[in-house]
Amino acid sequence: MKKEPSVTSSPFDVKDPKLVVKEETDMLIITNINPDTKRHTKLSEVLNFLPAGIIYKAETGMGATTLELQCPRNSIIVEPLRSTAYTKALNPRNPYPAKFVGTEPNSRKGTTPEEIKKYLRETKTFKKFLVVADSLPKLLKEIPIEELSSYHLMLDESDSFQLDATFRDSMEKCLDIYKTFPSNRRSMVTATPLEFSDPELNEENSITIRYRDSESRQVTFIETNTGLEVIADQIFDHFQNAGLEPCTKMVVAINHIEDILKVIETVTEDGNPRSLEKWQIQILCGSSSKKKVAPFYDELKGGTLTKDLTFITSAYFTGVDIEEKFHLITYVRETPDVLRLSEKKLKQVSGRGRKGLLSETIVYDSSTTSGLESFDLESLLSMAQSQVEALRCIAYTYGTNPLMKSRMVDTFEKLLKIGDVGTSRLVRRHEEDKFQISYLNIDAALEFSRVLEHLYRKPNGLKDALEKSGCVIKKITRHSKTKILEESVISKAHAIDEQKNLEKLLMKLKSRETDLLDLLEKDISELERSALVLFDKFRINFEEDAFFKAVINATSKGRKGEKTKRLQMLENRIQHLIEDPSKGFLYNLLQEIPLNPERGVWYSENALVERYQRAALHAGKPLPRKGTEIDHKAIIGDIREYYDARSQKKKEGLGYYIYGRADTNNLLSAIKRYATNSFSAADFSP
Repeated sequence: MKKEPSVTSSPFDVKDPKLVVKEETDMLIITNINPDTKRHTKLSEVLNFLPAGIIYKAETGMGATTLELQCPRNSIIVEPLRSTAYTKALNPRNPYPAKFVGTEPNSRKGTTPEEIKKYLRETKTFKKFLVVADSLPKLLKEIPIEELSSYHLMLDESDSFQLDATFRDSMEKCLDIYKTFPSNRRSMVTATPLEFSDPELNEENSITIRYRDSESRQVTFIETNTGLEVIADQIFDHFQNAGLEPCTKMVVAINHIEDILKVIETVTEDGNPRSLEKWQIQILCGSSSKKKVAPFYDELKGGTLTKDLTFITSAYFTGVDIEEKFHLITYVRETPDVLRLSEKKLKQVSGRGRKGLLSETIVYDSSTTSGLESFDLESLLSMAQSQVEALRCIAYTYGTNPLMKSRMVDTFEKLLKIGDVGTSRLVRRHEEDKFQISYLNIDAALEFSRVLEHLYRKPNGLKDALEKSGCVIKKITRHSKTKILEESVISKAHAIDEQKNLEKLLMKLKSRETDLLDLLEKDISELERSALVLFDKFRINFEEDAFFKAVINATSKGRKGEKTKRLQMLENRIQHLIEDPSKGFLYNLLQEIPLNPERGVWYSENALVERYQRAALHAGKPLPRKGTEIDHKAIIGDIREYYDARSQKKKEGLGYYIYGRADTNNLLSAIKRYATNSFSAADFSP
């Protein structure tokens, strides 16, 4: 049996020397084609073991995960996507029986501790676990400490851990665990590397593995201001000529469900002789979107496309293998964020075609722009460090007062939210009340800034980046007169059904027919989940009928994203409404800016900011900042959440008439209880 590589040996334990072109301590160059198989050389054909450290693959599909699954040692492989981990664990070609740990796709059944122990007990060969970051701690609890030292930990698609950390805390916790493994028993792998800002990971050994001859992608780059319309035209044209081609399958990558549905409804419109039949189309997306796309939802089975036209979202941008050739169209634009794909992400999308592509087209829609701000590493680290110091100070000060200590969690959450940069939270709670810089979120913010400034705001930025990465670009400018619906019929119908179901669920919760945990166990949407959690969290503070109406009103109009934003705004305003006016910051603010409900009193913006700062100083409340400067705009915004403030310009400048308290959905008169449990709203009427 092949022995594992020793700590002092070369990083590369070569299996077949004839496939190695050049070997250095930090570089391995291999042949493009294996002369024995006449196919692309795979890492499992070249090496006995995956090297330790950060491994940069020059191409997707080189088989790093396959090598770890096939090598003779115990392994824990962490995938960014559940479906990828699940599929790879079930691969019949795995020489050792692999175990997926987590919740199976399209199921609420999770792996039990007993199932893990049974696998450990009954598996006599090398053990191979596949998990997502959320399930890694659960797995490690079941592996005996004396056995854990025999495992190699591999993180697949390490750039996904950096980018997804903005909405998945488990990614950062996974990296904490990674750093506890010995340096010779851990690896991170990616074909699209991002630099790490974490000083510890900067010290990690890094290795590049590439083919002798880099393979260029031939890309048609269409620049337009009618992106979805052009895609519909591309689909029409392709399938009208499909009879002339040996393979007609097409994949369209659009990371936006609503846009996908609008294109589908356009290309299947009744009465158009070029229209496709709906049975020809499928959507491969995350299971959370299954209800939204119900008529077209499908899953990739055996790496084969089962329909002529397949739409994919980001759930299928990485980690999945499509084992047949197809035509690829990818849609990009500056806004919303989910459509602002980098040249690295476009490489990942292209790499899903494991046997190559018949053609690749990128449709770049220049019709939208954003006013978003970008940042550099120095400013992000400075902002993060300021937040850490402020939070530690508050934790120490609040910790000495029992009443304030009970409110620390809410206080910390508000302060962390104020410090957000886009979707990145620069500080994380490492332990109960211990804060540290969130390096993965900083990595994500830096990549966000790079893509925004250099690829989308710079003329020809994305095209130039693609060419620099090895693409051969054929640029075309094209516009379309095809009509695309403003909102898809399917989305409208789904929104109506979702709203009806939400009202039923809220009524059950309100009437105590069931509790929140039971409802959250059901197959419900994120909007339904958010509304139920909000109602349950604040129902104690209000007359329930009034609060029920407020939540329903927030979700009854507009599109999905607008409804989610209104729920978030409602929660923010509720936090202001129920703040205790008899003590703390609000008490001090009411002294500085008294209420005058009948006539109102005018203050300049500068005067309001000064008074807010004095109140914050007396209450020990940190001021909102933008970089190192106090954020005056955020302060005025906060004041308008507390007060009925009406803007009016005078000779002294812009200012506001301050009347009474700001009301939200008529909830001011419905308050039963302020945030401090011992204090009743009836005891203090401002």
